[in-house]
This record gives sequence, C-alpha cells and structure tokens, in this order.
Amino acid sequence: MLNRAVETRLFPGCSIAVWHRGEVHLMAHGRLTYEEGSHQVTPDTYYDLASLTKPLVAGLITLHLCSEGVLSLEMPMSRLLGKDAGSLAEIPLKHLLSHSSGLAAHLNLYELLKDIGPGERKAACLKLISSLALEAPVPTYSDLGFILLGILLEKLTQTPLHVLFEQRILPGLQTEQLFFLPIHEDSMESSRLKETFAPTGYCPVRKTMVTAQVNDLNAWWLQGVAGHAGLFGNASALLQALVRLLEIHNGRIRSRLIPGNWLQTFFTPVAGPHTRALAFDTPSLSSSSGRYFSNHTVGHLGWTGCSFWMDLKQEVIMIFLCNRPFPRADNTQNMNEMRRFRPAIHDLLWELFVK
Repeated sequence: MLNRAVETRLFPGCSIAVWHRGEVHLMAHGRLTYEEGSHQVTPDTYYDLASLTKPLVAGLITLHLCSEGVLSLEMPMSRLLGKDAGSLAEIPLKHLLSHSSGLAAHLNLYELLKDIGPGERKAACLKLISSLALEAPVPTYSDLGFILLGILLEKLTQTPLHVLFEQRILPGLQTEQLFFLPIHEDSMESSRLKETFAPTGYCPVRKTMVTAQVNDLNAWWLQGVAGHAGLFGNASALLQALVRLLEIHNGRIRSRLIPGNWLQTFFTPVAGPHTRALAFDTPSLSSSSGRYFSNHTVGHLGWTGCSFWMDLKQEVIMIFLCNRPFPRADNTQNMNEMRRFRPAIHDLLWELFVK
C-alpha cells in the first residue's frame, strides 16, 4: 500500500507510529522527495504538523490556563479582549475551541494585510478577525478562530505562543522534539535541514522550496508561530507526547501542568451537529480513522497529510506523518486520494498490530 502511494505520488515518504497498551511499532517508508538520491525517511524525520498545532498547542495551553484559573471556558470575548472583541463580544471561549464561533473557515490574511510590518501583524489580525460579520451559527471548521485564540493567549500572558508551549506544555508531555521554527531575517538554511526535515514543496508566493519553514501562508506571515499551524515534530516525539496524554487521562499519571480532569473535559465531544471536542476532533461516521477506533477516540488531521488518532478506551494510538503537498506547497490535486487512503491505512495497521 505504501509503495503504491509513493508510485502514484500521493506522498514521497511517510513515518508511522502505532502504540497498543505499551507495545510500540515505529516504521518509515520512502524518501523526503521523489528523487532517487533523496534521504530516506526515518521515525525521527521532522514533518510540518500543520493543524495538529490546534489541539497540541493552542488547545493544551488553553487547558492549562483554565486549570490555573486564569481562563474559563464560559468567558466571553468581551472580557478577554475588551473593546477589541468587536462582533465576537458575546462569543464564549469554548466556541473558539469547538469551531462553533460563527467565524469563516479561512481568509488569506497574508494578502489582505500584506503591507503590515512583522511587529504589527498580530494586532492587525485581531482587529480584522474581530470585525468580521459572523456566519450563521452552523459549526464551521475555522483557522481564523485558532489564529485568534493564539493571539489571545499571547495577549493574556504577555508571552509568545512558542515560549508558552515550551514552558507550560512540553514539560508535561516530557518531550523536546515538538517545536516551532520562528522566522527571523537571519534564519539560516543548512544542508542538515535538508536531511532531517521533509519539504512541503515549492511555494509560488515565497518563490522558494519550503523546508524547515511552515507551509501555511498565514502562519508564515505571522513569523512561523500561530495558534492554527506552525508546529513541527517527528513520529517518535509525537507518540511520546500522546502516550503521556493517554496515561494522564486514564489516571495512571498525575500532571500539574495538564490535569487529568481537564483532559477529560477537552476530550468530551461537544453537543451539536458535528464531531468536535474542545480543540480535538472525534471520529465521524466516515472518519479518516477507519473502522476500528471506538467512539472514545480523539485526534486531528493536518493539511500536510499528518494525523493522529488516540482511542482512550482500547488504548490504541496511531500517528501518520507525510508531506502530501510536495512537490508544490499549494498542491490540492491529491487530497481526494488522501481521504481514501487514510482510513484504509488505519484499518490495515489495526489488523496488523492491534487485533
């Protein structure tokens, strides 16, 4: 199946992790690019985790601040943002987390605000997003809500989002190989990056091959750090983090930074016509998780092809990382095939390593 995916250019390579009640399977297949001389993928290859940033960074930081009493899920934006809340004034924090705020799915902020300097971009984003007319109250998966959430968390704590993640969350996850790559003018390319990071393809906006830099253009415009995208990691580190969350949730480990009772709250599906929990997703009837994950499962997908699913009851974790957009960072041609591939690979992995 993996050979066929590479041959049909669904992705050039992938890294996979499966965990079942302490039994670990790590595997990798293919190369960083389609070129024969390209480096082989390993379980330590770093991938752009894209929207996995939403639950693992913005979600867990919000959880932590709620557990500390700094935030409440019922707090309206008017209390958190004051006069800057605009049309979002009456929207509670939990609606940002569950994609039910009424905000649109996406805007090309990097185009709309292209003349704004780096130091003013988050303030400009906040102003623009909070001025938007809210759509009908039908849950809409929204990057804008998590961009706003990331800015809100920084504003509340007076701390950059990547520093919050490093200080408040990573110690609780007990891994250091999940990280942001903030963009600075003196950022350096090196041959080592090309050996350890999977590129997401040539970007016609940046006019460069995107390697060790976030693929998402709004996150790139926000200097590589945002609430919706920007996190990098490898399968080994992501597995370590998710096992830690599972153990905390199931009561075998206690964590002051990520309390188990709050994890239970965030992992619980929100009532409504969707399958969202707070920052996390849960399987739908035609889920990419496949046939075997129970309804006690949380996870998330990323636009770059990355995903994780974690069955809290059957104690199964599956991670799939790849650079689906390659060779063009804006590639959408293989997305339908990826939708078919994901459940099939999860079913096969389950049959091989769990049953």
